[in-house]
Amino acid sequence: LDESKATAYTVLTTEPESTPQSPMPVEISDDAELCNRGVPRCHIGKAVDLNGWADELSRVSPVSVFAEDGEFAQYRNIMGDPGFPFDAILTAITPCLNTYFVDSAEEVVLDDAFAIHYNESHCDTRVAKHTDPSDITVNLCLERTEDLEGSQVQFFGAMGLKNKSSVYEGAVDATLIANENFLVNPENGWATVHW
Repeated sequence: LDESKATAYTVLTTEPESTPQSPMPVEISDDAELCNRGVPRCHIGKAVDLNGWADELSRVSPVSVFAEDGEFAQYRNIMGDPGFPFDAILTAITPCLNTYFVDSAEEVVLDDAFAIHYNESHCDTRVAKHTDPSDITVNLCLERTEDLEGSQVQFFGAMGLKNKSSVYEGAVDATLIANENFLVNPENGWATVHW
């Protein structure tokens, strides 16, 4: 089990990053291929009113102060939001957590939770390449319109998962995957889980 941190960033309205060491990233949508790269997805189901929360969290409010001038993406810390369905989300992703990350989801402690809402008027629409400060990150897509471009999460290299003999299990080209940077599109009602 490789517990080192994955490096990722969100690609919003600009082009994904390419470097001389890594070509333009490939978009991966197949769940088995994502698991090979250490990024499983879980369906949240109807336990959470995703549309209601998307509507609530996209409104400008005193809590989302950065959106006031329209320049920056609307950021909101939701750790203390009454009624946000953290328990329902944890229940929905528990099989994924237990299979790929921890021995028991009861080990998981919520450390931080925030929502980011972007629209075309924002100038700041790119999250820089970074390593999340958490042991496990859950990216939950509340809403995505059909005409949305961007908003992928870009990963740099593959990560090992618990209960997989290798990060390359079932992979066609293990060397390619080890050095590959790839994109994951957010899907309505699906959580992307990663180290």
